[in-house]
Amino acid sequence: MSERQREELARPWWVRQLEDVARVSRPLRRRLVPSHFKETYVNRALARYERPTLYLEIGVREGESFRLTSADAKIGIDPERMPGMEALQPGERYFETTSDGFFDDHATTVLEPESVHVALIDGLHEFRQVLRDLTNLEPYMRRDGVVILDDCNPRSAERGSPTPRGGAWNGDVWKLTAYLIAERPDLRVATIDADEGVGVVTGFGAPAHALDEAVIERYKSLPYDYLAANRAVVLNLLPPSRFASLLQ
Repeated sequence: MSERQREELARPWWVRQLEDVARVSRPLRRRLVPSHFKETYVNRALARYERPTLYLEIGVREGESFRLTSADAKIGIDPERMPGMEALQPGERYFETTSDGFFDDHATTVLEPESVHVALIDGLHEFRQVLRDLTNLEPYMRRDGVVILDDCNPRSAERGSPTPRGGAWNGDVWKLTAYLIAERPDLRVATIDADEGVGVVTGFGAPAHALDEAVIERYKSLPYDYLAANRAVVLNLLPPSRFASLLQ
């Protein structure tokens, strides 16, 4: 039995029953089991710092995660402004552009080097793109900063497909975790077994890392079966209770 399974069984029966009833209600489930949601880990990471804090989110959509984040200053990036982000709140800035466009055209004037406390990468769920997003973020991450990656643990080949096949889609973000663990020993990388797989990256501050296209393509070509057969190792999969240890 895994550590996460033991944690699940240790919770009161009535909490598990309420969860079943509330599966269609994300806000209610977030109240009942906050450890199942990526926003919880973003806020736990932010809580370690003295204020003011700076948060950056790639892939904002309607702004649910963005608005639930407890940071003093927030930067949101998305190529399509949804209705939920039409009106900004104090401390928020929004860039209606792709993440590549933001880093090419805005980052150097909006961000200071090593200024971002916590970032969430939740844009296009494609390995090369999330790798590029992380690489572009690195110069702006504090040495004690935290990057959270969404959708790192797809539970089926359909969900983990490099392109959507209809229905829920996590993409091949999981390949970034495999790549970082093997190719970036300067970083600390793990995946919390919650939500759709909450990737955690820390240990910033090393010199710029040159990208090798041949190596990138090797990871891009990994089949889903590789993840399915080696999930715990490929993702460095950890239960929610281990998150705090990743921030030390």
